[in-house]
Amino acid sequence: MSGPIIAGIALAWGFAEATLFFIVADMLITYVTVYFGLRRGLETVFFATLGAVAGGAAMYHWGSDDPRGIVEALDGVPAIGAAMIEEVRQGLAGDWQSALFGGAFTGVPYKIFAGLAPEAGIAMPIFLAVSVPARA
Repeated sequence: MSGPIIAGIALAWGFAEATLFFIVADMLITYVTVYFGLRRGLETVFFATLGAVAGGAAMYHWGSDDPRGIVEALDGVPAIGAAMIEEVRQGLAGDWQSALFGGAFTGVPYKIFAGLAPEAGIAMPIFLAVSVPARA
């Protein structure tokens, strides 16, 4: 598999995972790292992160335009439920940067943070800037 193909897949997968797709891009990243080496693995992380931040922007816009609709959609994603959505809502109301970084280590999907960030009054440019290191 060539570098541009892997980059395109990683970009698309990162975007999809940040929206409503529920299989994490870590699977692709691990595969690429094991079979093509660390350098290609890190390139895959870069492109998956770009895709995730773009997906986060899409979820942020959706959450701004239709807060009820995004919660209903998120509640329908496998492994996400009302309790997890409420946990993110509480995290965003407090130290949201720590909550966002913590979500990456506790299995709380980024898509929930991105969709609920407008409700918490977090400006999109700031949310997306913090998203880059949190997703990577």
